Amino acid sequence: MRNFIDKIKDVIELKYEHLRGLNGLLTRDIKRITGIDINKGPSSVSRALKNPISTISTNGLVSENLKANDHLMCEVDSEDIWIKVRLMIEAELDHYVEADLEVKVDKSMHAEAFQRVLQKLILQIWDQYVSDVK
Repeated sequence: MRNFIDKIKDVIELKYEHLRGLNGLLTRDIKRITGIDINKGPSSVSRALKNPISTISTNGLVSENLKANDHLMCEVDSEDIWIKVRLMIEAELDHYVEADLEVKVDKSMHAEAFQRVLQKLILQIWDQYVSDVK
């Protein structure tokens, strides 16, 4: 079953770009949702969560815990997260920089430290922009 859990993690990283490259990516609390008819097409998550849900054991073999066409749900967690940052710098009418960035941040980082990292990043981007304009 451990290999199956690792496989779930790998598929999640491939399918969901915002989860790629995160440190300590974990899948936990794997649950089976029953009563979903795959022939009726995709159902909404909220509708699916109204169906009976049972926790899947992570011990033993996959065949002991799951069967074909089971629908699974799991919690995903990691040591860090991706934070989207929109950067807008304006200095005088003809100098303007706008950028969208994604920054990977350790969740245990203090907010003040994160603020300093962003400030340094902004200064580096502005310095590069000013030197390119000259």
